[in-house]
Amino acid sequence: MTGYGVQVSQMAPRCRACTLCACPPSSCCARPANDVASRRLIADNDALEVNIEMLVRPAASSDLDAINEIYNDAVLHTAATFQIAAVTMEERRAWLKDHPEKLYPALVAEIDGMVAGWGSLSRYATRCAYKHTAEDSIYVARRFRRMGIGSLLLARLIDAAVTAGHHSLIAQIADNNPGSIRLHEKHGFVMAGQLREVGWKFGRWLDITVMQKTMEELKIKN
Repeated sequence: MTGYGVQVSQMAPRCRACTLCACPPSSCCARPANDVASRRLIADNDALEVNIEMLVRPAASSDLDAINEIYNDAVLHTAATFQIAAVTMEERRAWLKDHPEKLYPALVAEIDGMVAGWGSLSRYATRCAYKHTAEDSIYVARRFRRMGIGSLLLARLIDAAVTAGHHSLIAQIADNNPGSIRLHEKHGFVMAGQLREVGWKFGRWLDITVMQKTMEELKIKN
């Protein structure tokens, strides 16, 4: 799987903090490779035009520190994952070996040489009859959220699922996360059900929203 490049041009609000640290803008549009997208943010202050180039490519062993940092931030501070203890680098290296590129790829979104987010396809379940079903996972670093990175990663994962011959994709969304639900709806996932109070984290019971997308329609189009 080769990398996909996207250039994003946008108008971002100028603030003293952003001017000093050159942090990425808070919002943008990401579209398929070689397509330039733009969005203007309405602000009371002056606007600064910022060009951002995003590259989605297969994850490499050199990305594992960044992948683990992004994931462990979600582990320790959010209910997005039911993992409670931080993942070790040994576990992360084993994870990458368990994600062969042609069947269960792990992808990273890169901005200016930095890993801004990652996504992967994984086996939905280990019993043989589930072999044509995969589950997606997407995590984006805090400073790069609301920039369209999750959408770009999910689009590439869906493409990869079709190429791999998967029939169905499952998303298990913890804590009724509205942003993740909207993201999957945007890419054609539908509600398949809800599991009530199946996780316990941060002193409360958590639900799982299950969403599903079948690949047959995409295979027919291709």
